[in-house]
Amino acid sequence: MMTRDSIRLVIMDTGEHILGYVDSNDDDSYILIDKPVSLVPDPQSEGRSMMFIPYLQFTVEDSARFPRRGIRHILTPQPQLVDGYDKQYGSGIIIPDSGFNLN
Repeated sequence: MMTRDSIRLVIMDTGEHILGYVDSNDDDSYILIDKPVSLVPDPQSEGRSMMFIPYLQFTVEDSARFPRRGIRHILTPQPQLVDGYDKQYGSGIIIPDSGFNLN
């Protein structure tokens, strides 16, 4: 199920950073990532911001299987990355920071 809680940062052995909805499965040989994007530094920001490059931009698929043997880490991304990703590829709804005060 694609929820904000299932968005993960997957770091491959190659050093590539993949962000997407990670689906757990019963097969330990791979993970399924829905709407994967490569996370790359924005060259115009001098390394201060990141860009999302669709991983499957030239395919008809929305998800891909990634072999676990090629994965170094599966991590929880920073809230700013989740917000940006979810705004572009998910529901589009941004959850306000818990410190937000309406008064």
